[in-house]
Amino acid sequence: MRIGLLALLLSLLVAGCGGGSGARGDDVAAAGFTNPVIAGQYPDPSAIRAADGSFWLTTTSRAWAPVFPLFRSRDLVNWTRVGGIFERAPDWMAGPFWAPELTRWGADGGVRVYYTARPRGVRDPLPCIGVASAPGPGGPYRDRGRPLFCPPSGAIDAFVLRDEHGRPQLLFRRYRNGGGIWAVPLRSDGLALAGRARLLLAPGPDDGGVVEGPAVVRHDGAFTLLFATGSCCRPPCDYREATARSRSLLGPYVRDPQPLLRDGERLRCDGHGTVVGDGRGRQWLLHHGVLDDDPLNVRRSVVLDPLRWGGDGWPLAGDDGKPIDSGAAPLGVRQRPAPSPTPSLAGTRLDPGWEWPSDAPARARQRDGRIVLRGAPRGAVLARQVP
Repeated sequence: MRIGLLALLLSLLVAGCGGGSGARGDDVAAAGFTNPVIAGQYPDPSAIRAADGSFWLTTTSRAWAPVFPLFRSRDLVNWTRVGGIFERAPDWMAGPFWAPELTRWGADGGVRVYYTARPRGVRDPLPCIGVASAPGPGGPYRDRGRPLFCPPSGAIDAFVLRDEHGRPQLLFRRYRNGGGIWAVPLRSDGLALAGRARLLLAPGPDDGGVVEGPAVVRHDGAFTLLFATGSCCRPPCDYREATARSRSLLGPYVRDPQPLLRDGERLRCDGHGTVVGDGRGRQWLLHHGVLDDDPLNVRRSVVLDPLRWGGDGWPLAGDDGKPIDSGAAPLGVRQRPAPSPTPSLAGTRLDPGWEWPSDAPARARQRDGRIVLRGAPRGAVLARQVP
C-alpha cells in the first residue's frame, strides 16, 4: 500500500511545475517580464548582486529541505534554482526555517547568511538567529555550529548592515512581548554579539501588532527602513510594505504615512522586501506577494518592482504604490517562457527543484529515465513546488 501511495504521489508531483521563473509567451513578447518572477511558495526573499554581476536569491523554506532554496540570475527576471543554502539543516537547528538574509561580507567576495530557526533539545523553543559563511554566494555555506542570538523573547527576520560609524548591527523582529524591530551590535567579524539590543520601531495602531522583515537602504544621508506590517499568511491577509527613516541607523525613526506597497489588482499582501541594485544605477524591490487566484494564500511568490526616490526623499515602489503586473526587463533581457512542468529525468543527478521534509531526508536517485525513492519507517516524500 505504501509503495502504491508513493508512486501516486510522485506521479502527481512530477506533473507540477518546478520552481523556476517564467511567464506566458505573449506577455513576455509585449512587456519584457511578467510578475511573479519566481512562482510558488517562496516567501521572505533576500537577494544580493555578486561581484561578477550575477544575482542570488534565497527564501524561507519552513519545514522543507534543501533548507533555504537558492536561486541565481543574470538579469533579475530569469531565475534558476541551484539548490539550497543547506542540503540538510545544521545539527542545532529545527524547523520551521524562516527569512534567510544574504549579505556580502569583506573584499574577497565572501557572503554571510543570517536566518531564523529553533534550537533542538529545548522545551518550547523560541526562534533564534543563526549565521553561516561562504566564500561566494553559491556556497558552500558553513554554519557556526550554534545560534548567534537567542533572546528570551525570541528573534526572527535578521538583517545586517553597518551603521554610520562602520559598526555592524543586526536588525531583527522581537518574536514576543510587544514585538517591534530592534538592533543589536555585532563584533567586527559579524559572528558574535557586541552589546545590548535597542528598540528601533514599535508597532503602530494600524499595524495589527506586527512590524517585521526589516531592510535598510542608505539614501541622501539618511537610513530608510523598509518593513512589513499586518497579517502575512492566514486568509484574509492584509500584509503591506511600509517605510521609516532616520539620520542615524539606531533612530529615532519617522514613518512615512503612505505605504510603500499596497494591494494591486492581481497581486496582494505584498511585503518583506529586499532591495538590490542592477549595476546600471537603478534599484529594484524583490518581495513576496499572493496572486488573486489563491484565496487560501498557499503560494507567496517572488515579485519584482522598480524602486525610485521622490523629491521628498521617500522611496516609491511599483506603479503608484501597487505591484506591477508586467514591465520592461531591467537589464534588457526578456523573461523566458515558463519551463516545462515536467522535470528532465535525463542523467543521474536529481533536478535542484526537488524538495523533501527536512526531518526525513529523501533517499532517492535518478537513473534510466526514472527516479527511485527508497521507503522509510515514517514514509518517504519527494516533492516539487506547484505554482
